[in-house]
Amino acid sequence: MSDTAIVLQIVRRADDRKSPLDGKFVVEYDPRRNGNAPHGLTEFGHLVVTDNPAEAKVFPGKIAALIYYQQDTGVPGGRTRGNQPLGGYHVLSAPLTDYIIPDVAPRPS
Repeated sequence: MSDTAIVLQIVRRADDRKSPLDGKFVVEYDPRRNGNAPHGLTEFGHLVVTDNPAEAKVFPGKIAALIYYQQDTGVPGGRTRGNQPLGGYHVLSAPLTDYIIPDVAPRPS
């Protein structure tokens, strides 16, 4: 399978607690910028999510998606070179085609 048209989906928190972000797709993420924080989750800086995978940010491959996911705030914290807000979540990178089902004529009954 081609490694193109990759999207990021937030699966759940790393500690397995429920989150309003569970199952959402990442549209925009910039931990160094103040801005949108869905559901009042201010630790993200700027994060926009959607339920619709067709609206998600598309990456040209899994490496580009990983680099985007690993963005940090620039403020040292934890065990990483910087605080990485999305690092507190299990995030899946997968081909957009895994989520978008093409229109198919219904099968005769």
